Amino acid sequence: MRGVESVRALIDPPRARELLRAPMHRDALALVVNSATTAAAGLLYWIIAAKTYSAHVVGTNAALIASMMFLAGAASLDLPNILVRFLPGAGTRTGRYIARSYAASGLVGACIAAVFVFGASAWAPRLSFLGSAPALTAGFVLSTVGWSVFAIQDGVLTALGRAVWVPIENAVFSVLKVALLVALASALPVYGIFASWTVAMLLSVVAVNALVFTRLTRRPRAGPSARRPPARDFARYAAADYTAAVAWLASTNLLPVVVTAVAGATTTAYFALAWAVALPLYAVADSIGTSLVLHGSQQQQQLPALVRQAAWHGACLLVPAVALLVLLAPSILSLFGAAYAREAAAGLRLLALAALPNLVMTLAVSVARVDRRLGRVVVALWVKAAIVLGLAAPLVHALGPAGAGLGFLVSECVAAGGLVAYACAGPRQRARAADVRAMLGEAASGGWVRRARSGRLAARVLVSAPLAGAERWRRWPVRTDSDVVVFLAGPRHDAHVAVKIAWSAAGAHALTSQRRHLAVLRSAAGLNGFRSVLPDVVCEGAVDGRPYRVEAALPGVDGRRFARTAARERALAATARGMDVLYRATAAPRVVDDDLLASVLDERLDRIIRARGRTGPELVGLRAEVASALRGRRVLAGRVHGDLWLGNVLLAPDASALTGVVDWEASHALELPAVDVAHLVLSTRSASEGRPFGEVTRRVLLGDPLTPLEADLLAPYARAHDGLALRHLVLLTWLQHVAQRLAQSTLHPQRRWLRRNVDPVLSVVRL
Repeated sequence: MRGVESVRALIDPPRARELLRAPMHRDALALVVNSATTAAAGLLYWIIAAKTYSAHVVGTNAALIASMMFLAGAASLDLPNILVRFLPGAGTRTGRYIARSYAASGLVGACIAAVFVFGASAWAPRLSFLGSAPALTAGFVLSTVGWSVFAIQDGVLTALGRAVWVPIENAVFSVLKVALLVALASALPVYGIFASWTVAMLLSVVAVNALVFTRLTRRPRAGPSARRPPARDFARYAAADYTAAVAWLASTNLLPVVVTAVAGATTTAYFALAWAVALPLYAVADSIGTSLVLHGSQQQQQLPALVRQAAWHGACLLVPAVALLVLLAPSILSLFGAAYAREAAAGLRLLALAALPNLVMTLAVSVARVDRRLGRVVVALWVKAAIVLGLAAPLVHALGPAGAGLGFLVSECVAAGGLVAYACAGPRQRARAADVRAMLGEAASGGWVRRARSGRLAARVLVSAPLAGAERWRRWPVRTDSDVVVFLAGPRHDAHVAVKIAWSAAGAHALTSQRRHLAVLRSAAGLNGFRSVLPDVVCEGAVDGRPYRVEAALPGVDGRRFARTAARERALAATARGMDVLYRATAAPRVVDDDLLASVLDERLDRIIRARGRTGPELVGLRAEVASALRGRRVLAGRVHGDLWLGNVLLAPDASALTGVVDWEASHALELPAVDVAHLVLSTRSASEGRPFGEVTRRVLLGDPLTPLEADLLAPYARAHDGLALRHLVLLTWLQHVAQRLAQSTLHPQRRWLRRNVDPVLSVVRL
């Protein structure tokens, strides 16, 4: 039915106009039209080239053009994608940013082109003639500089909201290069193809940028701001995106160079013309992806829907086009000559089929650019590049031009399949991956060494503890996220005590705080049976200068065991019900004043700022938003655990009842019970889905709904908050979580943890 609706929209003018009112569809269509016109002009161009020049000359010029485009693409520093992502929010600095981008890219392009020419005999022997004449060398370097600007200017027009001009610009370029190809055929019988390509490009660069700097940048486009992140975050994003772009360039523009080195210029001509015919299919996916980045970065809450729309429209365009190319490959290639139809048809079919997994790759890269989380797509793109370049030589030797096409298809399928498998991985697989990352991180930070040494210290503690036979008990570690190493001990695997050893000042402070908070809890009135879930102290002291504490083990099963099972909701409900006894006994209505704001907001923000080394506009805006929502509001405040999650609770074997609550060092006497329960909800999602807490928070902020049980658990406390929005409750919970983890974990690297748990949330905070 959706396909019928899409077709109906295309043939029904009112529906088509309605579709084009959507900015993402309009810009994507403009860029796709650009791809179509470029394809038609490119087909004509290469038909004339094939009829005018020998296959050897066509192959040599194709290798030159591919080399220039690779070098210029590397020199562009991924600025086309970066400008599309961030230029819409530049305001009056738009022209300055564009000029600096051109200057930086041009300088890098000149340098790497010169290095390539003078070292061509080493890495591209068949192109070593570039250094044989100063005019040829200068022309190649100038062309590389010009193409680096040419590669950026489409992104500039798109970012300025003038994507509809991109087809016009490229149509003019295409007409110019065809005219020059004919005009230069007799004057330049060897390099006429390369010269026509580059001269047309240079004329286009001059004309387009005269328009950009005289009209477009003097009237900055009003619209949603694509706020530029802080310099450090921007540099990390740019570096990752550039790495991904270079991987794509290596797998495409270096392939003709490899074919030339392996099989010579004639084989390159057959492959290059098959690639020229198939290239518009990839341009369609790239156009849709560019539009998705532009509009998805401004509408992150609608990103999943935008991705589905982009995938659907991309498939509607690509599937018929791929089918036509597969069926008509010999007929299309016969336009270039009988030899091309005979030698390149199989390669064209394979390259056309590869456009379908490439659509998946392009959408994945676009979503990662919007989210500023490029890690997995960088890996996928470099795996793709390694496969296609690694397979090129043996496959071209075995199959000729079709071998390069087969290698490209295999690489696209492997990379896209890996990304789809990752995206479709269930909570259990993601959780296992998270466990592996945690183990590797612990090993890298020296956690295994500390655990081994703590095991020996725990043995000495048990010898001196007032426990009969403790010296013969077995010991086994418990995974923690703090600077306190914990061992359970008892006969066989029946835990009788928990030995806690502090490895830092933060760990020592945690043990002291827990003792103080437990003493307050035990002396509080009205807790009824809640004291039975609190740990008793057996003994405490220091061993080898390290504070330790021995607590009697509470009955029950570690709550983390239920996080990835069918009993997860039962464990969640039992924990919340058990903690409700504490909240009812200690909490009372209170109007939020400066003191409470300082406790639940300012102190935690200060801790994050110290860890990041900077404030940043996101944190300033977050503080203003939450303070405005809370100040003067009547809320329920009282004693809370402060780090309530399944790893800090013990439950009955069937998860039906709470039997123990441990690690009270983060407890607060005056905090919002709703934050405690919300932390339990979000941390349980994190543990069950294998996602960082920051990613879970981000998803909820962007509209991921609560389950009925989660909503029911929060409802009593949300009502007490006089209608406090879920967004602000989630932000307060995230602040508590981040501040607590930063306070209790000083021995582990914090930078990567901040990237996974702080940056995703700040990326969706609106100022």
